[in-house]
Amino acid sequence: MDNVNFPEQEYKDFFGGTEGTAEVAEYEKHRLNLVDGQSTAINQHMAEKRKNKLKDVVGKVNDLNKK
Repeated sequence: MDNVNFPEQEYKDFFGGTEGTAEVAEYEKHRLNLVDGQSTAINQHMAEKRKNKLKDVVGKVNDLNKK
């Protein structure tokens, strides 16, 4: 019973409240930047991939240093 599956339960006040803000935020996250052609979601994904790749490298370097 949340406002994603049941949008009629989304908070509304006199000025409109938070109606549609989650959807707008999601669109903004995936909107492509005209300068570099990437979105926030793409940048976050690429940063996560770099972080995971570095974990493997750090582990290999630590193993080599132990020898």
